[in-house]
Amino acid sequence: MSDPGTTPAPEPLPAAPTLESSTGAVGAPPKSIRQAVALMYAGAVVALINVVIAAFSKSAIRETLEKQHAALVEAYAKDPTKTKPWDLSKLDSYTSQAWLMSMISGAIFVALWVILAHTNKKGNSIARIIATVLTVLNVLFTVANLLGGFNLATFVYYVVTMALGVGATYLLWRRESSDYYNAVKASRV
Repeated sequence: MSDPGTTPAPEPLPAAPTLESSTGAVGAPPKSIRQAVALMYAGAVVALINVVIAAFSKSAIRETLEKQHAALVEAYAKDPTKTKPWDLSKLDSYTSQAWLMSMISGAIFVALWVILAHTNKKGNSIARIIATVLTVLNVLFTVANLLGGFNLATFVYYVVTMALGVGATYLLWRRESSDYYNAVKASRV
């Protein structure tokens, strides 16, 4: 019995959650999965920012197409065997198409980041494989684009998204992550 003037001893803290309980239920994702998911959500935010920037870049797309057209005209004038320039009257149509494609592809990237974050958090091992494949493709695509020339904004975007993808993929393949995926798989059997 405790002394009336003293405070009672604190109750012990509950045990840390385990991956699999005696009932087969899987506990919370380990720290490596939670960190990977956070990086994926950060990737979605970066992709969303890119979409917002692209939404206001229609005039820049038009300028780029005008420069490409001028280069084609110059090359074709020197050598008619080169690619024939496209009809400049279609510039508005081509600008709108390029802008729309950048918006659609940006929305797809945002969705992929979010979906992969959500499914990996739930322990779906197929999502881990898909995230890994997409990260490898992203690294290859980034290297190819950076070798072809870039501006500072493009460089920053590619490097940041590549770093987020590589970091998340590394965390998804840590031992505690693999144990979590295995425990989720075993609980579904």
